Amino acid sequence: MVRLVDWEGLAPGTNDFRLVAERHVGDAAVPDVLLRVNGLPWVVIAQEPDARGVIDYLIHRIRNLAGASRDSAPARPELARYAQLLVVMDDSDARLGTITSAAWEFDRWRTVAPATEEQVRAELGCPVERPLRPWEALTAGVLRPSHLLDLVRNFVQEREWPPSGYGQQGTVVKTVARYPQYRAVHRVIDLLVDRMDGRSGNTPAWHGGLVRHFADSGAERTMSFLVRRLRAHPQLAGHKIIVVAQRREREHRIADDLAQGGEGVVSPLSAHRAAQALALDVPDVLVLTLQRLVGVRDATEPPYTDLEDPLPAAVNTRSNILVILDEPHDLTVHHVRLREILPNAAYLGFADAPVPRRSQAAVQHLFGTPVDVYTARDALADGVLRPVLYERAADDGKADIDALHVGAPGPAVRTSDASGDDLAAKAARMFRHWAFTGLRHGVAAQVVAASRADAVRYCPALIKARDQLLADIEGLDPDLLSDPDVEDYATEEQRALIALWSYRHVLKRIAPRAAITMGGTEPPEWRRWTQPVGGRAGSGPKGLAEAVAEPPPALLGSGPAWRSDAGRPAYRPP
Repeated sequence: MVRLVDWEGLAPGTNDFRLVAERHVGDAAVPDVLLRVNGLPWVVIAQEPDARGVIDYLIHRIRNLAGASRDSAPARPELARYAQLLVVMDDSDARLGTITSAAWEFDRWRTVAPATEEQVRAELGCPVERPLRPWEALTAGVLRPSHLLDLVRNFVQEREWPPSGYGQQGTVVKTVARYPQYRAVHRVIDLLVDRMDGRSGNTPAWHGGLVRHFADSGAERTMSFLVRRLRAHPQLAGHKIIVVAQRREREHRIADDLAQGGEGVVSPLSAHRAAQALALDVPDVLVLTLQRLVGVRDATEPPYTDLEDPLPAAVNTRSNILVILDEPHDLTVHHVRLREILPNAAYLGFADAPVPRRSQAAVQHLFGTPVDVYTARDALADGVLRPVLYERAADDGKADIDALHVGAPGPAVRTSDASGDDLAAKAARMFRHWAFTGLRHGVAAQVVAASRADAVRYCPALIKARDQLLADIEGLDPDLLSDPDVEDYATEEQRALIALWSYRHVLKRIAPRAAITMGGTEPPEWRRWTQPVGGRAGSGPKGLAEAVAEPPPALLGSGPAWRSDAGRPAYRPP
């Protein structure tokens, strides 16, 4: 068997890295630059080094080249098969994606880790007073040969979306870690290596650190990347990894993500089997709930007759064990007693929120100091999150439109405590208000319901409201659509409906879904409203902003040619 890549790259010259400028032949689209590794086109680069603010154009261009856009030609076979990363760079921005990434999935890269910023500045001749430019950080953090090998080997995954179990045909997508995930994994690895080498100094041996990333940042994917990186590390590959979840839902989600990453996962079904699995001296991965570990403690206690509660016997005393605690915000006595069962293990926490003051001392005692922090404010700066605009509802249930800033790029959120027959009326009012104000600007919307049942009931009510709105638009008098002077005599609602004429194709694709936790005891009909519609997210294969920006299908018509949205006041629902 021939090895195409020396993944360790320890000996100089074992891998050949070449930047190749592509040449245009006729009208065929070609990338600006290819980074070939041993002849394989791993990285496709589109760049405009002298331009600013053209990153969206570059993403569109490179997605066309990859065959990912709806109107693009099929990808070149060598790129479709071998391309691992897509990079776009202009003078003011730089983004990273893969050959299956949607436009909104191209992310910034703001770290040079595991290299140091001082090292990069020395290599680039960059003065200390000037921050690294985005393209400099991405080039040093991603395209450095050792980093690129590590990134492709351990942080690029192919997975099926939607996952099995959703009742839909899945497609294989290629994903790459975001820079906070990559940085966090390497900081944890450095800490574990120091622990194994005895270089921890005064740091207790059980401290594995605390990773605090914002909620819904993909902690389970970060765990999956960490396990892959551990298995590729010569000193840490033999570690036994135990993931402790607070809830059954999180246990299943983490286990599924690790399995999609190619890792064999063991989820013991009882405390007795969990105790047996914990005692095995094998480098496997266990995923179980805290409650099951409590049962392990009870199962391993020796019989006694004294009134005092003796310490349970240790289940496993090996030191190459990493215990990962998910959501360790409120530590209990059961968390502390984990060290009695696994006394020599390292403990790593993954928190998605600041630790409450009452738990800070216990968290620091078990995990040590945070090794990586990535807050929602950081995600907003990176464009990963979008600001949420909360809109106050008046006492009569009507929208307080002045509270909604239509031009802002975030979802408008309505709160609701609808009940009984009033729910359908409120759903219709909210849907029309959103369609008349936020839809044309690519502003998504959420409704916060008072219960899971209400959240599910809102879905068909919103679809009914959508269909009624489409019927009202289709029922417009053709004379209104063809008269350039319609603004002078049309009613306010007619003007709002005319404004939505060219967005009927977007409205038809709106499919509300309930973001609720399913525990397995809910009515079967709920599952219809909690499954993703398709693509890689619940909102569909395209984001709302992309769907609004694309031209309507020819069969729908382009709408009134004379119409201009400039200066039109927002429609106020009756």
